[in-house]
Amino acid sequence: MKYLKLIPALLVTAAIIALWYDDFVILLLVVFLFWLFVPIAVAALYFLVKARRCRDTYEKVTVAWGILNLLLLVGTYVWLCLNNPNAERLAKHYDSHRDDLSRLVQYTRQAIDLGAYIHLEFEHGKASIFHVQAPSDPLLSQHWDDAERNKDSIMAVVGLTPSEYKEIHRLLRQAGCIGITLSSGRDDDSTAVVDWRRDLMGMYSYILFDRPTTPQEDSTFRTDPMFIPYTDRVVLQYSGGAIGRQSFTQEERQPFLAGLCRASRQSAPAAEP
Repeated sequence: MKYLKLIPALLVTAAIIALWYDDFVILLLVVFLFWLFVPIAVAALYFLVKARRCRDTYEKVTVAWGILNLLLLVGTYVWLCLNNPNAERLAKHYDSHRDDLSRLVQYTRQAIDLGAYIHLEFEHGKASIFHVQAPSDPLLSQHWDDAERNKDSIMAVVGLTPSEYKEIHRLLRQAGCIGITLSSGRDDDSTAVVDWRRDLMGMYSYILFDRPTTPQEDSTFRTDPMFIPYTDRVVLQYSGGAIGRQSFTQEERQPFLAGLCRASRQSAPAAEP
């Protein structure tokens, strides 16, 4: 009967392991079920302290399990710190995958029908978002929960074949990214948005131009906290969700903007005496 006291420790272990699989869902559950998770964690810690003398098998198992949970928590914290997405890592990822990103955009734009639009995102190897718009259809067909289940019929709307769909997925994995948004043969087809990583409900992305940005566009990107101009054809983007922050932090943007200011001063012509 006393082994039932191991249930809080088991639930803590399950929550930690699930956090590695999908941090957003678990953190959301913790926020909304805070009143439930706190007593579970307190109970697990209480039973661990009571069993610290290891006088029998139950107490030895409780202590061992408690140590395991503590190690998992420390490991999870270190992993989150080392892998936490930010603007600097977003920029470094672009530098190391620029050719992969170029191939991804070029292939996807050629694969879909002329005049079509696609927004495709993957999670754990399956389509999680699949929005499409056919060239002759003014309405956008949006798919979230049924994106993976109905992918065959959805991809046909924009002229994708199963092999082309798989190749886009492969190119995304090769580029270390999770999603792509673009159109073909439209007024806005000079840009493509490639999603790098999610940050809870937010998203770190690249806006990739096939031409240099205009002065007006550059001015907008410099002043809007959602964007960071990186090159004359690449803009870093942070788009927020329903909750949480909605843009880059000032600490993220400042080093890039300061670098742009230095570059502008260095490229400016010297004043005549």
